[in-house]
Amino acid sequence: MRVVDFHNHYYPPEYLDALGSSGSCLTITHDDHGNPVVHYPGDYNVMVRGHRDIAYRQAVLDEHTVDTQVITLTTPGTHIEAPAVAVRLAIITNDAFAKVRDERRGRFEPLATLPLPMFMVWHRRHQADPVQRWLRAQLEAVVAEVLGGSGGGACDDRARSPRLVE
Repeated sequence: MRVVDFHNHYYPPEYLDALGSSGSCLTITHDDHGNPVVHYPGDYNVMVRGHRDIAYRQAVLDEHTVDTQVITLTTPGTHIEAPAVAVRLAIITNDAFAKVRDERRGRFEPLATLPLPMFMVWHRRHQADPVQRWLRAQLEAVVAEVLGGSGGGACDDRARSPRLVE
């Protein structure tokens, strides 16, 4: 029987390298063990070896007799970036995922990373309405939970505020 591990996160080195030069709103530090730590509004992720070293990951799969692993980019993902940065990082990530898939045929199958920032558009006359404000807060909370705590908008606070329509 074929064993497929479906839920796994991977930060391609190309993605990590691009963060500094892409205009990303993320910051990276290192923990006491030398692991990169990516910081974003409201949260952070420690990039342990298995999240960033595909050869190490494959050795672990071999050790545990897992045939294939489905990989995805984990939080913070591209959804918290400004649109142009999100598109650049999604392209870099997807190209890196395709390279891993092609070089390690059958071992890793990636799911695409999409640059999907959250934008809410409200007519100006509804902006201050208490019911509309409550609804926006509920939507933001759900998206934050689903997308990893960031609220889904770009890191710039102005980009997170509801869009107004004349």
